Amino acid sequence: MPIDQVQVLGSTELFVGLAPDALGKLAAEATTRLYRKGDLVYHQDDPSSGQIFVLATGSAKVTVRADRASWTSAVLYPAATFGHLCLVDQAPQGCSCEVLEDATVLVVAASLFDTLPPIARTQVQANLRQYLAQEVRHATRQAADLAMLDIGGRVAKVLLELHSTAPDGVISLPQAEIARMVGATRERVSEILRDLELREVVQLNHRRIKVLQPRPLQRKVDAAYRR
Repeated sequence: MPIDQVQVLGSTELFVGLAPDALGKLAAEATTRLYRKGDLVYHQDDPSSGQIFVLATGSAKVTVRADRASWTSAVLYPAATFGHLCLVDQAPQGCSCEVLEDATVLVVAASLFDTLPPIARTQVQANLRQYLAQEVRHATRQAADLAMLDIGGRVAKVLLELHSTAPDGVISLPQAEIARMVGATRERVSEILRDLELREVVQLNHRRIKVLQPRPLQRKVDAAYRR
């Protein structure tokens, strides 16, 4: 099924609020790339490509590697924008982006923004400031979670976040990826998930996790921050 590039771009946090003619210009110049599961869109420390990526279909993960350890900092679903720091500077990529499910990605050159009408450039700049502020707040919350929550609490927090962002509310993610997100072993995360399933808080089905009762998960997180 063909992708409505204008609709996809207009649904992102970076391009929301742009007039139809500006979105049409971006869509006309955008290129479409198809990625298979496991493909890298870009690798940490790669030189900046000067390109912004918009996930149209599928899912991907953002990972940061230090020495031999790898940490999954985010899972991306359709309408997610990444690589947008090239609008700020041309520093090397600070993370890797790997496709989790076959994906269609729209690629927009950062240089294209200089050709947009002034009102459109102002809107993108305002969106970018808000987007970056959200990312800083998210990183701050992640740091606080590492300090305040035990592994069970971090699993609960990640499940709540993924449940709220997944298109159908079902988390299609291997347990090993959740382990990388919370900084724990896959075996420990598996134990926690099995306990949650026995309590009928979640339902496990191969690589899919369905949150049946969000409230117990939220209570677990809230209790840690009230201590």
